[in-house]
Amino acid sequence: MKILCYLLFPFWLSAQDHLTEEKTSQAMIHYQDKEYAQAAKLYEEILEKDYKNSYLLTQCGLSYYHQQKFQEAKEKFRLATLYGNVDDRETMALYHSNLSAAYSNLDDDEPAFEHAVKAYYLDKERLWNAASMAQNLGRYDDCLKLMNEAEEGTLHNAYRTLYGRSYYRKEEFRKAIQQYKTFFDHYDPNDDTVPLVIRDDRNFYLYSCLHVLAKSDDEQEVNEIIDQVIQVQKAHPMVMYRQDMLAFFTIPKNICKTYGLDVEMSKRLFYAWVNDPNKYDELLFSFYALNAYHDTYQLTAKYLQDDVGELEREFHEIHFLSALHLYLQDRKKQQTSANDERLEELLFLFDDFFEADRIYSDDEFMVIPRIENLLMGLLAAFRSNYAKGEEQERIAPVLIKFLERLPNESIRNKIKDDLGYN
Repeated sequence: MKILCYLLFPFWLSAQDHLTEEKTSQAMIHYQDKEYAQAAKLYEEILEKDYKNSYLLTQCGLSYYHQQKFQEAKEKFRLATLYGNVDDRETMALYHSNLSAAYSNLDDDEPAFEHAVKAYYLDKERLWNAASMAQNLGRYDDCLKLMNEAEEGTLHNAYRTLYGRSYYRKEEFRKAIQQYKTFFDHYDPNDDTVPLVIRDDRNFYLYSCLHVLAKSDDEQEVNEIIDQVIQVQKAHPMVMYRQDMLAFFTIPKNICKTYGLDVEMSKRLFYAWVNDPNKYDELLFSFYALNAYHDTYQLTAKYLQDDVGELEREFHEIHFLSALHLYLQDRKKQQTSANDERLEELLFLFDDFFEADRIYSDDEFMVIPRIENLLMGLLAAFRSNYAKGEEQERIAPVLIKFLERLPNESIRNKIKDDLGYN
């Protein structure tokens, strides 16, 4: 009997090993085919008998991670760090990086950073994860410290963006500008060594420039910063998109208002950073950035005497909104009556955006060209000129006159409800 047992036991072990190998292979096939739920199920079965296998724990954790089951993934990654071979520094660094990612997706920031740093000290190639994690968590001094302590020559160009963001957040804008200037001087859009959201970095660079430009009295510094941005535009037009640069100046929350730029600086930047602005671009800039409603009104009246092509509705919109702002400003100063001739002219201009004697269905109304821009501009004009509660109550009858002319009852009532006018 003893001999028989000794003979059968190795055979049973061999069968079990073969079954485990089959399951492991099948789990890997599911994982490679992105069938993560099936992979996780098989890995769990294997781990019942081999629960300290850090490789299997990692693969199981990754299977959960790709299903966005971050709590389950975190537990597997944690066990992998517990049972992993401490002498294999690179593999242990991988385990800590995985655990850091799981914590990060669970919005558990402190342990996420802690394990990212552990991974870095085990494998210096993982500096980017640790430094970017510190920056993302608002630990800017830690981010700078990690990079400053790195061996000389080991930081590639992308690290300049982490320097730039950290200095920007610390409000050390001149240092941020210098880092971003160096970064863009050496930027290669085909280099995918680390993931970059290049538009975000472009914005941090521009915001840093604007903070300095808004307050600097040094004409040489101002000229250098303006010229730097122009050089980046020339070198990387796919970073400094013309339409993006134009939008910075021609939306309600534009950079001129946000950074408190005076009229001269606003004009200087607009004509330096927006390539070949056309008439409509200039009107939008005049209207939104400069609040030059009188000039905008006169220019649109002049341009509309000629053929403005496909932009005719846009020109009419700016013409109407400029006239509305001027009327509201004068009304606030002079306390004119609600039934004056200028108001009737404005109501007539407003009517012109809709077909005469037509009632629109909801769907028809919502596809009227630029209708959202028109209504937002209308409400913004009243809100900006009559900001206080008692002022808004006083001007409400005038606004209601415009709303009553909207050729759709349900949308008209909804806007009035939102404003508390019903």
